[in-house]
Amino acid sequence: MSKAILCDFDGTIVDKDIINGILDKFADKKWRYYEDLWEQGKVGSTQSVEKQIALMKGTEDQVIEYINKIMKPDPYFSDFVKMCDKKGIELAIVSDGLDIYIKEFLKNYEMDIRYFTNKLEFEDDGPKVTCPNLNEKCGWCCTCKFNIVNKYKAAYDKVYYVGDGLTDKHASQVADVVFAKKKLIDICEQQNIEYIEFDDFKDIIDYFDEDMYEECIG
Repeated sequence: MSKAILCDFDGTIVDKDIINGILDKFADKKWRYYEDLWEQGKVGSTQSVEKQIALMKGTEDQVIEYINKIMKPDPYFSDFVKMCDKKGIELAIVSDGLDIYIKEFLKNYEMDIRYFTNKLEFEDDGPKVTCPNLNEKCGWCCTCKFNIVNKYKAAYDKVYYVGDGLTDKHASQVADVVFAKKKLIDICEQQNIEYIEFDDFKDIIDYFDEDMYEECIG
């Protein structure tokens, strides 16, 4: 059976929302206004992140330097990546955040993992964000996790999703198995989505070790 695991990044692979940390450091405090609108469901991330990034000041080098100060991975993520490789499980990162810190993370930890996220570019008149994974028919999420999960479902027998919050809502609706923590647990319960609660990637490693054992004896 072919399997794929799609992982959220902010608050899941790393311990905090890196995009929020960047905005706190480099953007006018008005960015919180657009964050509140997004959390209330009044605007999608396509609108909110564009407005938030427009409030940013600072150079690319300054942002990267700050990213490296605040970005801390789940202590078991490296072991999780090795497990996926050993068991032949396809792994990808699916994030409605920014490519600047995901690329920096993968470079720092020497990991070769496919990722889907939003693109941050530093232009003469300031930072700009683009949405290469936008669903043109909907336009709500800058990175449409719903579409990405469905594309993987068409290619793999079983697709797992790992997440922690509001940006993972639509992906969780279509994934075959959902690993959830923090706010995503509440979302799954509100929408009657079955989920497996986890604290860190050690819990997910243990799940797959047991799952593979059951497949062998089954």
